[in-house]
Amino acid sequence: MITYIEHGEYRCALLEAGDGEIYKEICLHYIDGEDEKQTLVEEDFFEEHVSSEEQKHFVLLRNENPVGIASAFFKEGQAPYLDGLLIITEYQGQGLSKYLHQTRLKYLAEHTSAPYAEVDVAKKNDRAIRALIRNGFTQMPSEDNDTPLRYQRDLLNFKPLMMLIAPSVQTGLDNTPH
Repeated sequence: MITYIEHGEYRCALLEAGDGEIYKEICLHYIDGEDEKQTLVEEDFFEEHVSSEEQKHFVLLRNENPVGIASAFFKEGQAPYLDGLLIITEYQGQGLSKYLHQTRLKYLAEHTSAPYAEVDVAKKNDRAIRALIRNGFTQMPSEDNDTPLRYQRDLLNFKPLMMLIAPSVQTGLDNTPH
């Protein structure tokens, strides 16, 4: 796990190969059906996802306990697509999504040549729309009123809205789970 943000009791990190258990812990919190949970665990779904080159997953930890997750999907020549930002219910409404948004954007600005990243959001999801706007996203024009709203964020001129620490390799921070 590579830490990108540390702020008080929170830190946001990129999950790497071997971090599948952390990804599983937060994802299973959101899956209702026991059969679906069992299938995902048996298929080693979580470790495969954190090891993929075309998708990256970021975790928000509070005192080293996972409280949120977000993903970014990308292929060379295509705009990166942001998806799956989830904050555990008891932590929602506290502005914590900014850590996940800023970490994903910083990672994409540093590791892709894409000029912008895109994200879709349901029209009725006012909280998500406000969070996107606070994090510098702008709405893209849409011709179809039935589709989700699409927002984009400039990556070429990305400047974080908060101080982000450099990855642990450069700072010497110990990022091993405690």
